[in-house]
Amino acid sequence: MNLDAKVQKIIQWRESFCTLPDKFFFELVRIYLGEVKTPYNKQKLAEEIGAFLRKKETRDSIVKFLDGTDIKILTAIKFLNEPDIEKLEKFFSSSIQQGDFYSAVASLEERLLIFSVHVKNEKNLIKINPYLEDDLSGLLNLQNLISPENEKKFPERRLKISSDLLAVFICYISSHPDICKNNGELKKKASSDLAEIFQENFNKEFFETLFKALKNLHLVQEDSEGKGFFVDWQRLELFSNLTFGNQVAYICAACTGSFSRSMILSSAEIFFKTLSFLKQEVYTRQKIIQIVFLLKDKNSRYSENSFSRFSRIVAFGSSAENSSVDSKFLDAMLDCAIELGIVDSLSEGENEFIRVNQIFEENKSQGSLSIDAGFSVIVLPGFLLSDLVPLIKFLCPKKCDTAAVFEITRQSVLKAFDFDMTKDQISSILKKYSHYEIPQNLLVSLDEWADSYNSAALYKGYVLKIRPENSIVIEKKLSSYIIEILSPGIFLMNFSSDEQAKNCIERLGLDFVGNVKSAKKTAPALGFPEIDSDSKILACSSEILPIENSMISGSKKEVSKILEDLKNQLENISASAEQKEGLEERIKRRVVLSSAQLRPESVKFELTEASGMNFTGKLRVLESAVQNEDLVEIEMSTTKEILIGVPRAVVKNQILFLVCKNPETNSVEEYEISIALISKVKKIRSSASFLNLVAKES
Repeated sequence: MNLDAKVQKIIQWRESFCTLPDKFFFELVRIYLGEVKTPYNKQKLAEEIGAFLRKKETRDSIVKFLDGTDIKILTAIKFLNEPDIEKLEKFFSSSIQQGDFYSAVASLEERLLIFSVHVKNEKNLIKINPYLEDDLSGLLNLQNLISPENEKKFPERRLKISSDLLAVFICYISSHPDICKNNGELKKKASSDLAEIFQENFNKEFFETLFKALKNLHLVQEDSEGKGFFVDWQRLELFSNLTFGNQVAYICAACTGSFSRSMILSSAEIFFKTLSFLKQEVYTRQKIIQIVFLLKDKNSRYSENSFSRFSRIVAFGSSAENSSVDSKFLDAMLDCAIELGIVDSLSEGENEFIRVNQIFEENKSQGSLSIDAGFSVIVLPGFLLSDLVPLIKFLCPKKCDTAAVFEITRQSVLKAFDFDMTKDQISSILKKYSHYEIPQNLLVSLDEWADSYNSAALYKGYVLKIRPENSIVIEKKLSSYIIEILSPGIFLMNFSSDEQAKNCIERLGLDFVGNVKSAKKTAPALGFPEIDSDSKILACSSEILPIENSMISGSKKEVSKILEDLKNQLENISASAEQKEGLEERIKRRVVLSSAQLRPESVKFELTEASGMNFTGKLRVLESAVQNEDLVEIEMSTTKEILIGVPRAVVKNQILFLVCKNPETNSVEEYEISIALISKVKKIRSSASFLNLVAKES
């Protein structure tokens, strides 16, 4: 029989409720139904709780008592893929303190808003109570988590990454292979040159960050003979064909470390889509991290498990314990983006506000240049990088400000000839972008430099020498291997290996030719996949509603009045001081929804907090927590450090304390603590989900 989906969810909730540890089960029953009378039936009690939740006034009160933190956690549960306590803790690690997070989850469980379901892979998924799904549907919107901030006035900065700046910097690298030390630091000569080119805009850290990215993208590579760095023009041309948004995303991903090809693509795609989503709205760094978390969660190929453990360790140069690519990885990319001017940053108090810079907007090529008689070339803004790459092969950078200023020199043109450019190609490129005639003296100089360049040549490769009368055979049968005919009977060949050379020669009947030294053949460069700019950051992004439709629960005044009325009714109830204190605590926790729940007999008093010199009180709280596996918060008197976890045992005035799982280090730590050194101990209302987590780790 096929059951309705909602009925199946309700059956799942009942099963989960009945399998709660007795401590949680009976406490919830006492809160909502009163004292449990024996004999009892758990299934029957679960049905009574269900009937209690079916009442509209009950559901209205539960929803009315929700606060901002409640709604954020519930929204995350709705939109995250199979959320458990670990995933939720990681998601909120940058915005909610650990103790507050566990208290909030426990409160939601206690108020019957959420429950956990055990699945086969040993996870305990957290779900929203099916009785309340319809009532919460209008409140749980992505805007609760990732709404933009109010507009801020960001400080102006002139040095920002652009196509012109990239071209000038790469042009400089191609002429100065010894630009950097082995550790990536700019050499003094390079710093001095770049300071002269960029003048007051020069920032050493900016260019060191950019150089690191170019190197990790293999656009700039280290010479095999240790003679410095060279530009891989083939790979650069492929890179330049990307949109500017794609280019800066790849650069930010590469700034953080050396990655595999698949990881750099995934990282760049995450960052590009995040920046596309942000547009020019203002967000806090915390919210941006949560946006990326949602993106990665919705797309499994972005998860940290899809990256090898080794690549994560290498990328951050850290230990295995710190190899997570979650918030730490994004923080590193954001820092690089701020350094390069891709995003603007503003700090106010504890918050850092971030806005995508206008440079991220796509432009069409509309650049032009002018050339004077002294061979000075002014490149006006508007060029795409793909237009500038052919230009910088034969230019020498002089200045970069509003416009980039280059110079055509004999050395820069000879360098271009080495890159297989011809004088005709150079003049054609200049004519294409110049609105005026090319100076005649420049064309004459190009002819002279070309003649000089062609008057001598230095080759490296396989040379085949044969009698001139037999040359026609080589030209016909091995034409695809001939680079140059140096003279009659002497051929420069492009064989990739000794074996290939030997086989080709033997096929011609020249089997007497001995072995030769190999010449390396450059493999074709791999391109950079285009990142889809039209894709939405989240599959559920269509569910983002205006902010005014989100986080609307009971007004603070209305909720305060209801709680105050309940406290006034409590004053008129005949009960002991301890019972009244217990009921008042329930009112504060928002689990009392009506005066019918003010039942003194349902309260069992327990000490939940002790501090200072009250050694006996601290001992009682800890012993009770050990017995009930409660979550506690401990403040140390010596270090003022706050530890959150579950005490395991009390032995000779010491406790064995299991600290909560840290979402960054992904571990549970064990401590032995002297009770005398504890300045304050406080029970946190324990979460069944958290206890399942600790049990699994211990």
